[in-house]
Amino acid sequence: MQSKVVIKITRGQGFGKSYEYSEHETLFIGRADDCGIVLRDDTVSRYHCMMEIQPPLAYFHDFGSLNGAYLNDKLVAEGRALTGLSIEDARKQEPVIFPVKDGDRLGLSTKTELEISVIQPPQETMMEGAAQTRNEEHPSAAQASADTCIICGVPLDGDTRICGKCRDNSQAVLEHILREAAGGKADFADLSGYRRIQQLGKGGMGAVWLVEEEKTGKKAAMKVILPDMAGNESSRALFLREAMLGQQLAHENIIRQYDCGSDGDTYFILQEVCMGGSVDNFIERIDERKLPVEIATDITLQVLAGLAYAHTAPITVVVDGRPESFTGVVHRDVKPANFFIAEAFPAEKFFDIDGGTGKLIFRSFRAAEYRADASSRPKIRVADFGLAKAFEAAGLTNFSGKEAKGTPVFMPRQQITMCKYAMPDVDVWAAAASYYYMLTGHFPKPVRSPRTAWQDVLRNSAVPVREHEPSLDKKLAELIDKALVDNPSIGFESAVGLKKAIEEAL
Repeated sequence: MQSKVVIKITRGQGFGKSYEYSEHETLFIGRADDCGIVLRDDTVSRYHCMMEIQPPLAYFHDFGSLNGAYLNDKLVAEGRALTGLSIEDARKQEPVIFPVKDGDRLGLSTKTELEISVIQPPQETMMEGAAQTRNEEHPSAAQASADTCIICGVPLDGDTRICGKCRDNSQAVLEHILREAAGGKADFADLSGYRRIQQLGKGGMGAVWLVEEEKTGKKAAMKVILPDMAGNESSRALFLREAMLGQQLAHENIIRQYDCGSDGDTYFILQEVCMGGSVDNFIERIDERKLPVEIATDITLQVLAGLAYAHTAPITVVVDGRPESFTGVVHRDVKPANFFIAEAFPAEKFFDIDGGTGKLIFRSFRAAEYRADASSRPKIRVADFGLAKAFEAAGLTNFSGKEAKGTPVFMPRQQITMCKYAMPDVDVWAAAASYYYMLTGHFPKPVRSPRTAWQDVLRNSAVPVREHEPSLDKKLAELIDKALVDNPSIGFESAVGLKKAIEEAL
């Protein structure tokens, strides 16, 4: 039996209607036609709130609407009509997210109420089955107490096998994986013989490490991932099925993925290392936190080349034990943080350096020298193909109820409202949004704060790029503005089309 979350309208228009969710889902609730649950009540905002569902868990994200929100008849988010506060001050005081559980009643005004039901397999059967599967497939785990951390041995509460202290210590997690690999654990067999060199970066779900194969000296980047939720065998298999899509992609503008694996608690991806770091970090090195048009355009054209290949590449996926062929992979998380520079970029050749801050001086950029020196230009690789979908398919999110999962500033409205059905054009829009950001240092759509990001990107259109960068060529600016249209449809459907249009504009 599969866990389910059911949302039923128990008061207001639509009374009696219910919505059932058995897999990960992000949905908006409100009056707008593109909401996942549409409520035709004038006291409900167009985008009143967001629900993040990962059965059996569910979280409510309040958007600071006019009439507030009620949990089991108790006011939990005071609306502006009740407090008299400005929208900015109201949002500062209201909780962003809170969990909802079986039997909870959620009032979106005094007229509309939703009831939450959580349907789960019998707990005893579910736990016994998971333990039996884990002990059969992972003998080393069977030897340890089910109630102690597999890394440090301290007592545990909950369904995870890694304590909070070890989760926060990415080096301890990495060394645990490498020890397991050296000891012959099948899940990590391909990592046997690798050693840790240094940490390259850290994010919300883990860290990236530079590792080296001791026999050959071959270096690689190892992404170690720790979801907030422990994964069962089903979620583990779904994650690996989607993550392995990246191993089938071979293109000069896509990071080469060598391997991926999991033991249910920790997940890893072994991939090509890019010593130039991310484009996001490179932007931070520049005093004005934006890129000259020549560099931003070079990066964008390479990103689009990688996307054009990935969107049409032949892919094989094993479904129910049978290989099935598909065409193309949608990235779903295209942004400068996922663009990497293959080799260290000699930026000092083209920029002066501020002696006080060490920053590259934007206005010192030597465009003619850059254009004449093709060999020194950054070689771009797009990272993490298949990873966003892998986490959604497996239900392994980092959404713990404390903060919203991600900021959708590089997502078109189609991806936000219909994330399960994302098509290649959402990547094309995101590439254009990244281009805009690299050129201006601003997100395309105005966002008042991280708390308001979701409704802001749904409600707002992109600001014309020349409002931020007046000196930008008019023809190129018009092209970028067209590419960032997402209502009612996205301006460019294909990466090939946008790439060709940029080349012609230049």
